[in-house]
Amino acid sequence: MWDTERRSCCFMADIDPEVQRELLAIYGPKLKANVAKIPHHGGESIEPFVQAIRPERAILSVGPNPYGLPKEEVLEMYRRTGAHLHRTDLEGTITITSDGRSVRVRTERPR
Repeated sequence: MWDTERRSCCFMADIDPEVQRELLAIYGPKLKANVAKIPHHGGESIEPFVQAIRPERAILSVGPNPYGLPKEEVLEMYRRTGAHLHRTDLEGTITITSDGRSVRVRTERPR
């Protein structure tokens, strides 16, 4: 988690649903983030965790794979929060910058 007084980003790597439940139990509503990296290439998430984070922007690192990722139900969880989804398979490199007051997301290939 990267956090300032006004903005936050949550980089979740490959945390699984069990870890998501543990983080919810420990931090609850403090998990809120302006930007979130969707865990596990969009393979596994639980709705209460996604609702707690409630990001304005959700970043998905994914490319061609034999696993069927990202899972549509995971993407839908983030859409239900109103998050704008950014995907590396569609937009290339995604860069996040912040001055502590605002967060900017830039992509290699705008959609």
